[in-house]
Amino acid sequence: MAFLRNLLANLVALTLFFVVGFFLIIGAISALVSAEDEAPNVKANTILRLDLNGVVIQERVPEDDPLTELSALSGGPSTIGLIDLKAVINEAANDDRIAGIMLETSAVGAGAATMQEVRQALEQFKESGKFIVSYNSIMAEWDYYLASAANEIYMYPDGGMELNGMAMELAFIKGTLDKLGVEAQIFRVGDFKAAVEPLMRTNMSPENRQQNEELLSSIYGHYIETVAAARNIDPAKLRTLSDEMKIETPQDAVDNGLVDGLKYYDEVMAMLNQRTDRPKDAELRTVSYKNYKKTLPANSTYGKDKVAVIVASGTIQAGSESTNITEKLAKDIRKARKDDRIKAIVLRINSPGGSKLISDILWREIDLARQAKPVISSMSDVAASGGYYLAMQTDTIVAHPTTITGSIGIFGVWFNAQKLLEEKIGVTTDVVATGKYSNLMSMSKPMGQDEIDFFQRNVERGYADFIAKVANGRGMTEEAVRKVASGRVWSGQQGLERGLVDVLGGLETAIDIAANKAGLSQDDYAVAYYPELKSPLEELIETLSGETEVRIMQDNLGPLTPYVQQIKDLQELKGVQMRMPYQVRIY
Repeated sequence: MAFLRNLLANLVALTLFFVVGFFLIIGAISALVSAEDEAPNVKANTILRLDLNGVVIQERVPEDDPLTELSALSGGPSTIGLIDLKAVINEAANDDRIAGIMLETSAVGAGAATMQEVRQALEQFKESGKFIVSYNSIMAEWDYYLASAANEIYMYPDGGMELNGMAMELAFIKGTLDKLGVEAQIFRVGDFKAAVEPLMRTNMSPENRQQNEELLSSIYGHYIETVAAARNIDPAKLRTLSDEMKIETPQDAVDNGLVDGLKYYDEVMAMLNQRTDRPKDAELRTVSYKNYKKTLPANSTYGKDKVAVIVASGTIQAGSESTNITEKLAKDIRKARKDDRIKAIVLRINSPGGSKLISDILWREIDLARQAKPVISSMSDVAASGGYYLAMQTDTIVAHPTTITGSIGIFGVWFNAQKLLEEKIGVTTDVVATGKYSNLMSMSKPMGQDEIDFFQRNVERGYADFIAKVANGRGMTEEAVRKVASGRVWSGQQGLERGLVDVLGGLETAIDIAANKAGLSQDDYAVAYYPELKSPLEELIETLSGETEVRIMQDNLGPLTPYVQQIKDLQELKGVQMRMPYQVRIY
């Protein structure tokens, strides 16, 4: 008994230690945050310093978010909310105290459509007559894509620029499953529904290769046209420079008109001082993105009609809300539908899809909302498969040219681990059952033909339901939908040409359409964002569970992380799935 009492006492003490330690860490971070000026005094001729070297997400980031602070203290990437970032750029354009922007884009973590949305905000800033100067030591393609929005681009003399075209890499794990003795039993509809190819092949099928080449060509074409126009370079010349990797040194970038000059950091500071009528050797008067964000006026929605922007970002799957789109989104949509002050809804989608069940639960809530008020979809980087399922019933679908969408298809997977169990680790099983199919979901045996037929019929019914709902939502015939479906992915530009998308544009385009359909004039409404911001502590507790494991994996595995993560994601393939063909990695 004494041993048990001591053991219990030690467990209680250990638990208290970790709990108290956790809150001491939070308190320390909060103290560091509160020590900073809450609202800095921005003086005349100040330059807004936009350091975008971090991860840009769709959701807003709470001010002084402890998780972001903790990541920064540990040397991790900063997290920037796209909505916040655009609000800061827009406010700076109208702030007489801000003379211009110093833009840093050496390591921006964002998809192509998000990059395009940020770039458009920078272009709108320039319309105010203020300048943007970009300065970086190194730049990859998409970093340069943002930098090309600047009036002038400078690089560190000994820096580097990667301009060598784009590639899409897919990882196949059939060989891994074979070594483990696991057989993936596949059920799918559509020649292009390639989500299961990594489980059944070691390379791309001809159909998958075709859609990937056409998708990449569409995105790359937009890149070339945008950058060439910004730098006043012939698109054919830029494509040659990129395809043949002609830019080997920073001086090559200058000689070919991609960069305006090579400067050391102190030379850039001196130049910007001169631009703002300050002594050349004075300390440059700047305000950081984070501090300038604190000066923004509160977005008061009191007493006004509203357009609700509901963010749906992540995989559609049961689990942690910090990493997935769950049934919680249905509650936000329902809340917006029943709120009489909300006159229209914009659904901001950034999702490769996931569970058909949860997608359909959300589809129903979107359909009910559409019957009550205008509902507009705004597609970000990815709105495909289950992501498109969310959009298809809305009044208008808005996408960027580089959005990845479509993938109207469906699949199911079950794993036969009999060889792994018996031959690899020596586990055998025996069964008693009340019926012929009572152990249908067992992983210790291969499926019989009648079981295979059962699951295939289930998948085909799901596909027929998907096709019918697309046809209904888009006002198309089922035959027309099937021609662009079959699990094939399209860019936003391709989707527009095929009737899957209505308008090319960003979030503001979707908000304007929603307000117009609701009969609201520009000054008569406010924009309310959902989900509502959590307290810093709530954000930390919720997010740690979803991100800690990923961060540990990245620290230990480095570039191997995506491949290990793909194997880990197999556990989410429960039930019938509507997912992107693969994890898209364009570089």
